[in-house]
Amino acid sequence: MPNNKVLKSLRYILLAIFLIHSTVEAYLHQLLGGGGKDHLYMLCVLMED
Repeated sequence: MPNNKVLKSLRYILLAIFLIHSTVEAYLHQLLGGGGKDHLYMLCVLMED
C-alpha cells in the first residue's frame, strides 16, 4: 500500500505547516498586539448570534 504511505506523509506535512503557521501567528499577535478593543468586541458580537 504505497498510496497509504503517501497520504499519511502528506497529512503529517499539512499538519506541521498548520501548526507552524498557527504558532507564528499567535506569537506575532502577542508581540505586535491585537489591534485594540474592536477585535474583542467583534468576537463577543459574533458569539451572541
